[in-house]
Amino acid sequence: MSARSVLNIHDDARIQEADDVQSLKDEGCITWCVAHTQPLKELVAQQHLLDQGFEVYMPRFKKTVRHARKVEEKLAPLFPRYIFVGMDLSSARWRSVNSTRGISHLLMSNGLKPATIPTRIINDLHAQEIGDGIVPVASLVSFVKGEKVRIVEGAFADQTAIFESMDDKSRVQLLLTFMGREMKMTLPTYAVEAA
Repeated sequence: MSARSVLNIHDDARIQEADDVQSLKDEGCITWCVAHTQPLKELVAQQHLLDQGFEVYMPRFKKTVRHARKVEEKLAPLFPRYIFVGMDLSSARWRSVNSTRGISHLLMSNGLKPATIPTRIINDLHAQEIGDGIVPVASLVSFVKGEKVRIVEGAFADQTAIFESMDDKSRVQLLLTFMGREMKMTLPTYAVEAA
């Protein structure tokens, strides 16, 4: 699931979301907004927002990194350059988020107030965690065998392929038609999205 798909969920649920936001305000609960961070500054932004008293959620996943013949797992943001900020929009000084270290800007709705996402999305991500904000990428893949996907990273970026399966290391198996031939390839889950 890419950051774009989370934001598309937001667009699809705009009417329901307005009702959710109103009920959250009535209950005095927090509303979740999305902040766009500076490149590779998600952790800096998270710490500075926490220091200001905001609730922050930055789901991460275990990413396999290969460098200089070494293979290691590192934690990486599930949605690179995006973090979720929880606040009560009626009383919080939400404009201060825009001037927080590591933050580029809050995503806005109609340019007047922060865009919000339904709390159920945050709750769903929390429910899938295997520990301390770590979400297994395999649990987020909702592709069906035979479904078209678009490759978003690597040498075949912007190519369309057919989803075959998911292996035990959270990699997707694809069937790609390239130069008139069908070839099978394996990519990390984060390198594909729905076509």
